[in-house]
Amino acid sequence: MNGLTSALNRPRPRPEPRLARTVVAFDLKTEAAALMAEAPWKANGHNAKTLVRRSDSRIVLLAMKAAARAHQHKHDASSTIQVETGRVRVHLQSEVVELTAGMLLSFVKGRSHDIEALEESTLVLTFALS
Repeated sequence: MNGLTSALNRPRPRPEPRLARTVVAFDLKTEAAALMAEAPWKANGHNAKTLVRRSDSRIVLLAMKAAARAHQHKHDASSTIQVETGRVRVHLQSEVVELTAGMLLSFVKGRSHDIEALEESTLVLTFALS
């Protein structure tokens, strides 16, 4: 196993110091590229990283290969899905919404949904906890 392969298969460093900061900035392109270099992306077609974890909110970066799907689930938080790159289809209980880069969808807590990547996509997910 070469050094690069070994580095890709190692778990990420523990994020606590970064997550504990009161102000933090991210280069989303760099973060997405790192997600796409990791083993879960290659094996499962998607990968995610919590960028911010606060008592009242979470922000997660999600990278998805074309045709990947985050199967039906729901969150105990109001949520937004912001598409940074690509195109996705969000299946909600009674409607389907297609989003492209630059678009944002918001919905209330407890709403069942799934996300289908129509092309390689990166999303920023925000959860407002109560």
